[in-house]
Amino acid sequence: MTLNKEKISIWADSDVEYAVNRTNLIAHNFGFADRERNVLTIMVSELARNIYKYAKTGVIVIQKIEKNNKKGLEIIAEDNGPGISDIELALKDGYSSNGTLGLGLAAVKRMSDEFVFDETRNIGTKINVVKWL
Repeated sequence: MTLNKEKISIWADSDVEYAVNRTNLIAHNFGFADRERNVLTIMVSELARNIYKYAKTGVIVIQKIEKNNKKGLEIIAEDNGPGISDIELALKDGYSSNGTLGLGLAAVKRMSDEFVFDETRNIGTKINVVKWL
């Protein structure tokens, strides 16, 4: 059986760790090298932790994609929390709304091959990132 899509609910800190571990396994089975798997797991860790920290609940979706003869993994982080009021500010290194180092979301954007923040939502946050194989 080939996995095409996996949806992981984020309700607790342990769900963040589960999402990271599943991402690593899926990326390994899909053929990503160690370095790229590490990048994917860091991105998922940051996105899932943001869901848990700011929205309390949400989902991480991991899915295989193919576009223009390229294969990769798309990670979708979605929640119905308070949302990000200023995405440009949130993507600046050092910006934090709660006293952390403020590197997470900016790092996710840098590490991804594609980064899309859904600005059409009225509530919550949805971020899609892609890493190509």
